[in-house]
Amino acid sequence: MKRAVPLVAVMMLASTAHAGPWTPEPGHGYVKLWAKYLLGVGYFAGDGGVDNYANYHELFLATYGDVGLVDGLALWWHSDLVRTFYLEDPRDDTLNAQVAPGDPAIGLRWRFYLGDRLALSLSAGVRAPLADDAPKGTVYERNAGDDGVFDVVGDLRVGSGVWSVPIQVDIGYAFDTWYVSGSVSYTVLAGGYDDRIGFTAEVGAPLRPKWTGRLRLSGVFSLRDGSAPRTESPSGYANGTSYMGIALELDYEWIPEWFLGVTLEGGAGYLRRQTGGPVISLSLSHTY
Repeated sequence: MKRAVPLVAVMMLASTAHAGPWTPEPGHGYVKLWAKYLLGVGYFAGDGGVDNYANYHELFLATYGDVGLVDGLALWWHSDLVRTFYLEDPRDDTLNAQVAPGDPAIGLRWRFYLGDRLALSLSAGVRAPLADDAPKGTVYERNAGDDGVFDVVGDLRVGSGVWSVPIQVDIGYAFDTWYVSGSVSYTVLAGGYDDRIGFTAEVGAPLRPKWTGRLRLSGVFSLRDGSAPRTESPSGYANGTSYMGIALELDYEWIPEWFLGVTLEGGAGYLRRQTGGPVISLSLSHTY
């Protein structure tokens, strides 16, 4: 029955930027590169209202990886390598692009318990603000009012501009051919930004030879404990952003230890200060 744990560990490592409680063996690990496209349909404001804003979409290139250092301890990293934001100005129908670096994060994950089927881990890291938080453009309603004026929805921001420290506890249970896992997290943000709590709940299994699938529900909720003003941006890089989202991931092992993947994501409720998607990602990953 113990053979279920290594099987599920590999499946978990194929999950985008969330490796679960399992850690790779020393000297082994996982790397992933993916492109993510977001089509911004509707802006969910801080007051819960939904604005029909002008055309907006994003194209990101991102990476994630981890490597086992010693038994039960892994080094992980995650970053958007480059972010491109496209925002239409409905006043003259121009489409403007903003390019920014991602905010890299690095940390450690300690698997402090491993039974035959149950695993628990604690991870912590730090994320650096390479992209600044200055407004890069004004976001307008799609259509002008009766007076011919386009109402302002908010500003486009391409980064938070503050350091953050995420701390997370993960739990996972391996059945014979499938697994369940979950996490709770607390992220401390500098600059007077509101701290955030988060969660994930995930289930995954082989679907057929060479295919695996995962369904994940996640959420991030800003606390009202900061001194910085709350801002409005469809990118979600704003103080006070909250959301719940759902994701379906599929991976295909095209050659041994190399995987091609596709992920479909969208908002699942309680969206504040960001667009709700949808999002599609294409990935290439490797276990070693």
